[in-house]
Amino acid sequence: MFLIKKSTCVVVVTYNRKELLKENISALVNQTCSIDKILVVNNCSTDGTDKLLNDLSKKYNNLEAYNMEKNIGGAGGFNQGLKIAYASNCDYIWIMDDDTIPEPDALENLLGKVSLNELENWSFLCSNVVWKDNKACLMNIPEVTHDWNYMLKFGLTKLKSTSFVSLLIKRQDIEKVGYPISQFFIWGDDVEYTKRLATLAPGYLVTDSVVTHKMNQNCDVNIVSEEKSRVDRYFYEYRNKSYTSRKSGLSSYVNYLNYVIKSITKVIIRKNDSKIKKVKVILQGFIKGIFFNPKIEFPEDI
Repeated sequence: MFLIKKSTCVVVVTYNRKELLKENISALVNQTCSIDKILVVNNCSTDGTDKLLNDLSKKYNNLEAYNMEKNIGGAGGFNQGLKIAYASNCDYIWIMDDDTIPEPDALENLLGKVSLNELENWSFLCSNVVWKDNKACLMNIPEVTHDWNYMLKFGLTKLKSTSFVSLLIKRQDIEKVGYPISQFFIWGDDVEYTKRLATLAPGYLVTDSVVTHKMNQNCDVNIVSEEKSRVDRYFYEYRNKSYTSRKSGLSSYVNYLNYVIKSITKVIIRKNDSKIKKVKVILQGFIKGIFFNPKIEFPEDI
């Protein structure tokens, strides 16, 4: 009996992190499990990323670069990347940011779980994301289910949602759930998308698939301690969370309302700069979120 080899492509979204992208691509081409295509979506970087990708695409024949004419945000980048990946007809799509550095066997360990007899069905598999010090990366803590340890003896933790930092999905599932929402721009597109996928079948964290997320600091998003120049971007967090929580039901939206109230309270009572600006951004995101109802695209719409 002959086994049909499944093909895999990687989608990497990059913006002005040329050196980390170079390290990311090096880690991808040196995986113990071969990758059929490496698709890099360049979000109109201004640091010479386009030249780097041009040079690397000559060196690696499985690398394809797609240079956007403007920065469409991480959400827009992943939306475009998955459209390109879907058109490539690869069976599996491995998704990540440019500052994600996979261990050499990260993909092999993800794909190894696909053939596990006990894993009858799955919608996504993700890696264990650590920071540069090998501790958990706080921005990429997944949301576990109430029966999270159901498959733990097989090295799998059952999840409700997770991030796009090393996420493996099946091409065929895009036909059922569509693409990530480009209108999110940044923040929450990964959580919304993996929640959507989880309506098809459970998602799992694969404990022995490890990647390093080389963020500057190992910290979760926190508008209270954020510097003034980066406060405006939090609009997307509060707007997008409103949409995701509304879609998840009443209790989820109540939790979101509590989160908004607590955020404003913390900004007011704790020592930090730009309090008025931060409260304004939270309220703007909250109000816009009430009416935010983006359209989900499907392959047949394209």
